[in-house]
Formats: sequence, structure tokens, C-alpha cells
Amino acid sequence: MRLRGPLLVALVLLAASPGWGDDDADRNAEVRASIALLASPDEAVRAEAAERIVGLGHGAVEEAARGSAGLDDAAWKTFADACVSGKGWASPLPFVAASGTAPEAHRKRLLALAARIDPKAGGERTRDEVAAIVREYLVDRVGERCSTGHDLAISRLGHAAVPEVFALLRGDERKHVASSTAYAALVPIVERADVPVLRELLHDGRSGAAASLARLQQRGFPEAADALVEAVDAGRFDERIAKALVSSPDGARTVKAVRACLARRAAPSEEDRSQAAELFGKFGPAAAGETVPDLETWLAASQKPWAISSIATALVRLGSAKGVETLVRLVGEDDRGKKCGCKCCVGKPAPVVPPGSLCAEGFGIWERWPATKLLAEVAGRDVFVVATEDEIDAARDAARAAGREPESTEQLVARGAAAFHTWWAASKERLAFDPASGRWSVGK
Repeated sequence: MRLRGPLLVALVLLAASPGWGDDDADRNAEVRASIALLASPDEAVRAEAAERIVGLGHGAVEEAARGSAGLDDAAWKTFADACVSGKGWASPLPFVAASGTAPEAHRKRLLALAARIDPKAGGERTRDEVAAIVREYLVDRVGERCSTGHDLAISRLGHAAVPEVFALLRGDERKHVASSTAYAALVPIVERADVPVLRELLHDGRSGAAASLARLQQRGFPEAADALVEAVDAGRFDERIAKALVSSPDGARTVKAVRACLARRAAPSEEDRSQAAELFGKFGPAAAGETVPDLETWLAASQKPWAISSIATALVRLGSAKGVETLVRLVGEDDRGKKCGCKCCVGKPAPVVPPGSLCAEGFGIWERWPATKLLAEVAGRDVFVVATEDEIDAARDAARAAGREPESTEQLVARGAAAFHTWWAASKERLAFDPASGRWSVGK
């Protein structure tokens, strides 16, 4: 399964929040330092700190909104003005979300700021008014071809919408509810007190609730983390749950639960294995080093290009030379396509599969390009250098300005494939991995 629509948007929002990614510690420290500077008596210092928070994105703004109840009116105005005029995003959700548990005086100015950004957000509504709006977007308009923005219309109601969404998801007419929109709407506005209902939904097999639990897990609420792992212990594991588990505060516990869950399945699917592999790779060797034999077995049995890519990538992150070898081969195998059974495939000959290929379909650029970047990290700059996206764009602009055809991503990957093939042949016997640093090296 590959997520689409509102739930994908919700997960992108989570990925933009502090507590997600490789640079968490530095980012979180910068956010906290900038929030502290909002209380400076120096207006210029406050303004610079506010602009920096806005520049760090949605998650940083919400953290500042939650942590700014003690700011005086002058400092709050500096922050609010920066949020209204900030470039690159304009959303009332950080302030609506933060208002749920804020002291009354701070709640009012949070909602006032939300209304400055979006007049439809903030404000006071009766329970009946909130229920009517929630029902409009989750039931009355469920048949519309485009549901873009429906989740936002609910989220900007704030925490008052949560009980109404829960009621529809748990009610007798739940089959007629736009559940993807409902779960996406919940992500920005749920609070700690909502964990029991989210746990109930998750254990009932509705994994859309996982994204909301992940959000609460990121905010440091242990019961949300417990609910996710307990669902896996009960046999629940899919792509949504796997993505939610990425931010688990206890990688070893999570890995143990996922391994046990899949071991109990008679025949884990390639999607199961791929999602678990991505999770194990992100937790690293300290928490997931023992999974390498499992992953190598899964890799040998995989036939889908995305599964092979995911598992091999995880193996590289966990220190398996088999993963490195597989990615070296992967970047050199073009996408050969497949006969999918549609009208355009009628009469089309089956693709020619060279002997020794990893899979019949070959690999698309969306698999070969990430593999190229990872192998460049493993092999080092002496073997192949992958420029930043900005550098690549600048080089292409320069080539066009000079009347030359710029190098395509396919051509760049092909150069990398040749370089890695030569490097692997010469270095594979001397390749070593340091679990403490997560880095590869080639001995003499």
C-alpha cells in the first residue's frame, strides 16, 4: 500500500515537526533557544528569534505557540506579527492546536492569531455548530470528487472538533464517514486525554489513528507510545503504523514487537517486510542490529523492486555488506517495465531480463537515485560525489545558459553505477562497518 490523500498530508505534517529526522537534536536545541529569546527585552533580538522560528517551519511554530504563555504583550506581538508575515507557509493550525490546553488568556490570543491568518479559524462556536461543520465534511460531502481541504476545515475548529469526529468514527453510520479525512483532521488537534479513544480505534483495526498517536508520542506522552506498541503486540502492523513507530522513544522495544508480530504471521507479505525493514534501518544498529539475518533472508526472497530497495537500504544502515552489494547492483539495473494486463500491454512482448538481475522489472529512478546517494556516503568522496539539489540545479542552469544539454538524473545515476561497480570489485573484501558511528570504511 502507498498512502495517498489526506493521510499522506498528515504524515508530511508530522515529518516537518521537531522530533523527526536525522538532525533532531540540533533542530530542537535551536527551537528552544529561539523561544527563550522571544522574552528578550531587546526588540531586535525578539524579532530575529521570531523570524527564525517561522523559518524552521510548522513544528517549531507550534512549539513556540505552546511555550509562549508567559510572554508579555509586546513580546507576543513580535512573535504574532512574524507568524502573519512569514513567507513559505501560512497556517492557523499551530495556534488552534496549541489553544487546546492553554491557559485562558493565552488561549484567547492564540485563537485571535489563528483568525488573523485564516478568518475561518479560531473564534468561539457552540457544540452544535462544531458538530454541524464536522458532519458536513465527513458525511454530507463524502461523495464529492475532490476532498482537498476538508480535513483543514475540521482541524481549524480546534480540539472542540475531536469528540464530534470520534463520535462519527465510532457511531452506527461509520461506514458512511470519510475516514481518511477524519483521521487527517485529528492529527493537529488531538491532546493527551484523547489517547484512550485513539488506542481503541487502533486496536479495532483502524490504523488511521496511528498518525495522531505518533503526534502525541512526539510530544512526549508515553501512553501514546505504549498504545502503538501494544497494537503491534496484538498483531496490528501496516504502513501507517510503521510510519507512526518511527518516532518511538524505545527503538529496541519497538523492533522486538514488530519482529514478533511478523513471526506470528504465516506468510508476511513483501509490504510487511519492506515496512519493517525501513523501520529497522531508521532505528540503527544499537536497536535493530539483531535483525540483519532476518533482513538478509527477506532480501533473498523479495521480487518487487521497492521491497528489494527498502530491505537493502536497511541492511546498509545496519552494517550488512550484502546490502551494499545489492545497492551496487540495483543502481545499474534500469527500469524494464512490466506487462500489467491493461490494454496498452496487449501484444507487448515481455521485457528481456538479463541473467543475474535482481528482479524482472528492474528499478525506476525513484529507487536508483536514493541508492546512489546512500552508496556515495558509503564509498566516500574519492569514489563518487553527489552534489546537493541546489548545486545540481545550478549546474543544469549553467549548462543551459552555455547552450549545452544538462546532465539528467538518469545520466548521473549511470555514472554512479559505473563508479560503484569498480569500487565494489576492488574494495568489498576490505569493507568494514562501525556500529557506534554507523559509518563504513575501507581498510588497507
